[in-house]
Amino acid sequence: MRVLPDVVGIDRAFDYVVPTSWEADGRAERVVVGSMVRIPLAGRRVDGWVTAVEVEPESGVRLVELVKLRGMGPSPELLDLAGWAAWRWAGRRVAFLRSASPERMVAAAAKRRPRDPVPAGPRDVFGLKNVKKRFKNKLFFRVIVKGALLKNPIFRRMCS
Repeated sequence: MRVLPDVVGIDRAFDYVVPTSWEADGRAERVVVGSMVRIPLAGRRVDGWVTAVEVEPESGVRLVELVKLRGMGPSPELLDLAGWAAWRWAGRRVAFLRSASPERMVAAAAKRRPRDPVPAGPRDVFGLKNVKKRFKNKLFFRVIVKGALLKNPIFRRMCS
């Protein structure tokens, strides 16, 4: 069985073998071209797509077993289309296969921290509460910010 790993830097398929326990419980029949599986690669487990089923391995090579059957991925036609698109636009097959796979099967991008809201006016920008929030060092806030800004008549009018 030939599997293309879901790793950006690798655009090469590797050979694996279906575990014998999968044949007993029926999972071996569900592993077809396009299935998404977990494989051991370089000391870690990564996702991958089955690109060929009946593959003869090179002589003298010990094949490692698949770890997990994740589910159905893109169809064999979409695998061929991803290969052509990668050739046509000089990209990697992994990027196209991620787009063609169900969202549940592909790792989501890291969520970003929400940003602070945009200030509505001068009171929000120069308000003492916002200034205090921005400075983590309380001594710096007390000595520099509070002392200098509260003596400024323009700042005092905005905050009142």
